[in-house]
Amino acid sequence: MVEQTLEEMEELLRNRGEGRLTSKIEPTYSEPERARLLAAISEMRQANAEMFQTLSLEPSRYAEDHIITAKNAHLWTILVDSKSRRLKGLGELPADLARTVDVHVNRLLELLKGVL
Repeated sequence: MVEQTLEEMEELLRNRGEGRLTSKIEPTYSEPERARLLAAISEMRQANAEMFQTLSLEPSRYAEDHIITAKNAHLWTILVDSKSRRLKGLGELPADLARTVDVHVNRLLELLKGVL
């Protein structure tokens, strides 16, 4: 988890969330602060590798089909919870908008079957 989180932090600092459609990351770090954070992350990655080697730890092994299945299930839950009837807690959607939301969500659910 340490390695994965450091990778995610480094990715964010290097790319600033560019290329994302559904969320925008507002850059808040100055270039010197960004460089300092990237250096600290690099040092942590090295220390994590040293610990791993010193303790003769074995990497966790995962079958990629299990990972895809788990992520697929997670996406399915998110999409089902995004249907208009599940969004009632956020306020009532007009009927035409509810139908539009459901059409798009149902399409994504159908496409998700291709990831199985």
